[in-house]
Amino acid sequence: MRTVQRSRSRYGSARAAWSAIAETTGLEPRDVEAAHTDRAWRWKVRGSAPSSGSANRRRRSNPLRHGYSRRTIAANIRELVEQGYSQDRAAAAAYREAREAWRDRHGRAPYPEHLQRRRRRRRNPVGRHQHYAQAVRLYRDYHGEDPQFVDEYLVPSTDVAVYVGRVTGIMYEARREGELVEWIHEFSGRSRPVFAVSPDGEQILVLGGEFRFTERGIVDGV
Repeated sequence: MRTVQRSRSRYGSARAAWSAIAETTGLEPRDVEAAHTDRAWRWKVRGSAPSSGSANRRRRSNPLRHGYSRRTIAANIRELVEQGYSQDRAAAAAYREAREAWRDRHGRAPYPEHLQRRRRRRRNPVGRHQHYAQAVRLYRDYHGEDPQFVDEYLVPSTDVAVYVGRVTGIMYEARREGELVEWIHEFSGRSRPVFAVSPDGEQILVLGGEFRFTERGIVDGV
């Protein structure tokens, strides 16, 4: 007999807890006995584990890939954003799925660094407002038009990077004054930044270098 437990503080009622458990396990109400203590809802599964048909139905109804690599998490976030979820909600759901995938495979082993929950630091609203204003100003100077919206993206962070070499040039596509143009910039001398990657090889990093991005694009030696 298996036991599935969910925090009672997270789910205020049996209906809410059942909805969450049904979504993650594919169980039917007739397969489950419900009980609760002061701290948690507990659901005991009658008989054996759900059939492969139930598991297949669950996998088909869940659009997220079951995995915990950075690449899988990024793919799940994109999938949910395309379905209309906000960036924050999509990221929360993707990381929740990734942590469940880790537990399925590794049990109670500690999460890898990219799955660990980090405490949110309080941000200075004045400083953040200044950064937005600065970003809008640079966007307007470079593109020749005002931005149509402001979006948020998760920027992966790593404490360790693998040195690959030096960036000698960069090719990118950008819209200026209503026209989409392909640009090529060749770095010179000490302006060349370091080309590195994250330890898992899934994130490219461009570090250092004596250059700056201005209304003219990338400018060396600034």
